[in-house]
Amino acid sequence: MTLHTAFKIKFKSPVFGQIDSIKIYGAILNALYLLDETKAEQFKQDSINKQIKISSAFPIKDNIYFFPMPILNYEYSKKLSNKIEAEGTPNKTFNKLKKIKKIQYISKSIFEELINKNYDLEQLEEKINIIEKPKKKINLNELETEKWHLIKKYLITFDEFKEEKPIDNIPQIKPMDMPRNELNRYNLNSNIFYSPATIYKNCELYFLAKTNNEEQLQLIKFALNFLQDRGLGQDNSVGFGQFKFEKTNEFKLKEPDKTDKIKIILDENEKRKNYLHSYKSEEIKGFNKNGLHIYPMVYLKEGSCISPEVKGKILKIRDNFLINGICYPINIHRD
Repeated sequence: MTLHTAFKIKFKSPVFGQIDSIKIYGAILNALYLLDETKAEQFKQDSINKQIKISSAFPIKDNIYFFPMPILNYEYSKKLSNKIEAEGTPNKTFNKLKKIKKIQYISKSIFEELINKNYDLEQLEEKINIIEKPKKKINLNELETEKWHLIKKYLITFDEFKEEKPIDNIPQIKPMDMPRNELNRYNLNSNIFYSPATIYKNCELYFLAKTNNEEQLQLIKFALNFLQDRGLGQDNSVGFGQFKFEKTNEFKLKEPDKTDKIKIILDENEKRKNYLHSYKSEEIKGFNKNGLHIYPMVYLKEGSCISPEVKGKILKIRDNFLINGICYPINIHRD
């Protein structure tokens, strides 16, 4: 078992963008500078020395912690290929595999099994049952207890079913366009425009942290207690990103031995081509709150699998503006 610390938060208002490791680290560091510059410098230096690692935020529903689906390159076995070929059109197996590859989050119990056992695509196809009509009530006694059940893009076990309506068993994370208003400085006319935001309904969020000592842990708590009054992310001054800091608890995760060849990351991390195993990437760019231009950078998405040699680093852009590029790795077993 590997010990982590889980920080649990619940959003009370919509938030702009994803709550990733970059945003969480930046908010904590900025809060510490506002509260105590000495503590902020200590936190920054410990981060640069890789003594503090922070993951992205993931959903919790009814005390079920969800993790990103590991991004792995699965090969079609001969048996699976023959099965697909024999079905013809429409092809149920092929369509099922397409849905499996789009899985976004999996429960902690499934995550632990996937990172410790070497599942292939054929085994996953047999193990997973797809709930086709998630808004329709079902008889729980008719579900196969040994299978994993896919509801939209969430994968849970039979024991994690608590409601007859499948969709009520998973977090509701909904993107939406928030109406905004701006005032033209020249003619004083108001203009309505829309910005993409996210609503976290029927769920809470958590992120993980690894630290070298209790003092570093207390700095994160210190910042979160301040941020819950201020807000997290863009436009917190007008009510967006408001959250409640729920609690902190020790978090045990069953990982394979550290001798494995690859690791899965739980954060967004700077792309290093020479050390990638299987991954998804995304470009980030734009401006910070002070108008500082952030040049385009390609980052690995949560769930990407990389070589243990990749550690990441804190990136200094300009004017002491930092971006968190430290890996938050989890061991994963692959032959």
